[in-house]
Amino acid sequence: MIIKNYERFCRDSGMILCHMVDVFINNEKVVVLNTASDNIECVYIEVDEYQRGKLKPSRNCIILKYKVVYLNKTTKVFEVARRLININIGSFYRDLALELYFILNFNINSLVPSNELKRLNKSHKLECKRVKKNIFSLFDKVINRFFKRDEWMIAFCKCIIAPEKISSSFEKFNIIPNLKGTFSADPFIIENQGGVYIFYEECSLKRGARGILACYDLAENKRYIILQEPHHLSYPNVFNYMGTYFMIPQSENHSIDLYRATDFPFCWKKERVLLTDKNFNFGDTNIYFSECGSILLTSNIYDHVANSNRIRVGWKIENLLDDKLKIIDCTVLDISDEYSRNAGNSISLDSQIYQECSSTYGGGLVIKKNKKIIYTRLPKGFQGMHTYNTSENFTVIDLKKTKYGFFL
Repeated sequence: MIIKNYERFCRDSGMILCHMVDVFINNEKVVVLNTASDNIECVYIEVDEYQRGKLKPSRNCIILKYKVVYLNKTTKVFEVARRLININIGSFYRDLALELYFILNFNINSLVPSNELKRLNKSHKLECKRVKKNIFSLFDKVINRFFKRDEWMIAFCKCIIAPEKISSSFEKFNIIPNLKGTFSADPFIIENQGGVYIFYEECSLKRGARGILACYDLAENKRYIILQEPHHLSYPNVFNYMGTYFMIPQSENHSIDLYRATDFPFCWKKERVLLTDKNFNFGDTNIYFSECGSILLTSNIYDHVANSNRIRVGWKIENLLDDKLKIIDCTVLDISDEYSRNAGNSISLDSQIYQECSSTYGGGLVIKKNKKIIYTRLPKGFQGMHTYNTSENFTVIDLKKTKYGFFL
């Protein structure tokens, strides 16, 4: 199963494979993979919960310890926190194929060794859930399906509050009521010509519903639908570039799409496709502009929603509006459910905000700064938070509240 999925990723991307690499799990060789890189000798993976082809986890998150050995005998050592949604060996191998595809064929120099990462405020970190089996697992599935529902909502305040201060300053926030039967998430906030606008995902609470994009005008206390597509939309990253407002939303159509405001803030037109790949979707894309003129796109790449929080890739590009996008470099930035998925368009590359998804999706925010992982506390009464953004004078976040009742 590892080979089948790995080779599909390589084949569909058009890679020229030229070098065989041995892959070991707990010192047992499990597979030999052909790679586009000619400088890797082998890969060692340690997983405590893996025993001779069987997966025996006690909690819904496992840690994979990777050691990449190069032909010049140097090594790259790092850890991957992986949340288990499907606890079976098939899912374990499929996720392994995805991780190995990026590790063996892309630049991984940006991955920080686990022994160099310092974790702060560990008491704020959510505990991983214990794995339940047989009748208890079935009971949980019934409860989660019919009697329990997570609802996301947006809150804002008229001041700048740092992520680590949200819990202690939550009385300053105002929650925007959701429309009946919907949830709201992924807020971005823009101040323009005296107006304050929150761009966000709006989605029906019905299962299988697709997200649309909306804009909330704070002055009018009114929301407007601004974009609908045949596919799901979320994370409307709105930014100003060369005097014009653009937006890069998450689009579950295997591409990163750029939209231009034709009449800000309510009218948008698709400008171009920046990146596309038939194997993968791109989640929660951020964009950074340096003083020297270079541009960096970062996005989470995934082949299935179950692993949509783990692998973050960056592309250095030359000009956002050229007819043909020129990619200067492509680098794997992070591999971990703990601190990889973007949680807002951080202004600085030196201090970035990510979702903590190692125990549950959108479990909270973590700040990554100078090889430090800083966990943040959730406001009382809420079970998740996964977006943080600011404008000149405002802070906006989203929050998850678990509700109980009977839901079809």
